[in-house]
Amino acid sequence: MTFLKNPAEILDPTRADRDLSLLNHFISRLDDRWTDSKDRKIWYCQKEVSTFSPYKEFTIHVGRSTENFLGILLQVFLDGTFRLICENCRTDDADNPCPLSDDLIPFIETDWHKPYIAFSDTNKCDELLPPVIKYIRACVGSNPCGGWSYPEIQLRSFLWRNDCHNWVNWYTPPRTKKEFDLGNEPERILIEYHGDYYHGTEFKQGYDKSKMRKIQTYDWSVIWAWEHALIYRGEYRRGFYPNWDKVLTALHKVRAGQSFVEIDA
Repeated sequence: MTFLKNPAEILDPTRADRDLSLLNHFISRLDDRWTDSKDRKIWYCQKEVSTFSPYKEFTIHVGRSTENFLGILLQVFLDGTFRLICENCRTDDADNPCPLSDDLIPFIETDWHKPYIAFSDTNKCDELLPPVIKYIRACVGSNPCGGWSYPEIQLRSFLWRNDCHNWVNWYTPPRTKKEFDLGNEPERILIEYHGDYYHGTEFKQGYDKSKMRKIQTYDWSVIWAWEHALIYRGEYRRGFYPNWDKVLTALHKVRAGQSFVEIDA
């Protein structure tokens, strides 16, 4: 598999009326704004499509590895416009809602029940770049299933449907300088999703406990939600099935007065 830094490298600008300036603008701006803790860059791999297809299709990866496929496809059309497609959900499936961030939802269109975002001009590219980076960051984050799931985003979607709309991802409470996976500011409740591998290390456990002690001094309630307690690994949904109802049970305890609840079983 050949990894590309810019899909425009292999596209023929002389075919039809293709203008690659829009794609080059988006790729360059994305590279400029993207940062990753492991210094991994964004790469693209071309997929095979029919000779008569009106577009070229690429998978998007962080780092030069097929295991880091983000579940996002880039389709570049003959006129130079392009779109990003979320491969991990269907808009007709209520149990597996699209994990795109709220900032992107107003721009979502559908094709065969697959959500996508179309890019047709540089102004739209610039407007959508921050939430696109936020979404990619979510795809790269705590992930128990090798690149196919986004627990924090799916948990927020679940809470919006079954609890309230106050939940936001990657929330930093005022004055704390500590970021949490989900935050509910009106009720001062925070949720941390703990992947077993990363948060199971001795160093990370010490850091997490210190983080919790500090945040509780600011009068916030905290829920720790462990991967092994919430995720059933099987064939369903590309390898996992989340039991988010346990989070609702933990929320009832917090609202009843507990300042800390750990979902560990």
